[in-house]
Amino acid sequence: RGMRFKVGVDEVCELLTVLRSREGFTRKEWQELKGIFLHFCPDGENELPVQGVGRALRWVGHPCSLDSLRSIMADIDAAGSFAMSLDFALFLKLVRKCRDGERQSAVQTFKRFDVSANGMLSWSDTLRALAWLGCVDRNGRPPVKACKELAEVDLHRFVQIVQRFRAETLEETRHNAGFNDVDVHNFEVLFKKFDTDGSGDIGRKELCRLIECFFPAYAHSPDWRPHLIQLLHDADTDGNGALDFEEFLALMRTITEQ
Repeated sequence: RGMRFKVGVDEVCELLTVLRSREGFTRKEWQELKGIFLHFCPDGENELPVQGVGRALRWVGHPCSLDSLRSIMADIDAAGSFAMSLDFALFLKLVRKCRDGERQSAVQTFKRFDVSANGMLSWSDTLRALAWLGCVDRNGRPPVKACKELAEVDLHRFVQIVQRFRAETLEETRHNAGFNDVDVHNFEVLFKKFDTDGSGDIGRKELCRLIECFFPAYAHSPDWRPHLIQLLHDADTDGNGALDFEEFLALMRTITEQ
């Protein structure tokens, strides 16, 4: 016989209160998010400046464009109470909103590839769906364990595969300025194209040609010129006047978030 526990109304209410205060995160997740939040807060402060929100979200595993971030922030804080900064409670709401959005994206993708509407995906359709979500490596391979999944995958298992991929690649994504392996591969090709002398870094002249090609608004607008100069200065962390691939990735992340 299983053990039986009597739970009163007060205990249930207390449990629901705790869960709401954590935005549905477990104690371990809450503690980890708290540490990340404080890490990106200025020293001695308990509020995160808006300009640091994107970096904090990338570290959590939710890189997003500036427009997407603004939309999410407006949705969870219609009163605009964190126009300049946000506290930990709002940061939790923001992370939860991002996670909910990613799960919804996985659900919608599953339905997109479930053309027979039988609630199951063949393995070939599963691979296409994972590639659509960016949950494959640069060679188109899915998570290792996913190869051992059943021949057909239902919605619950598909979402699990997506979540597992994101968790397993989090450290790599953090190192790569929030870009996944496919993005990094594409940037590597681009980097080598403009690294004309094969030195392993892009000098200022080479970088100017790249920016003129892909970001003409930055290169040819007098208004953007000072901003571009500051971006290049910030990206060149070692101050040698050139960008190695890691610095180049950081610059691309900054530009894509503008």
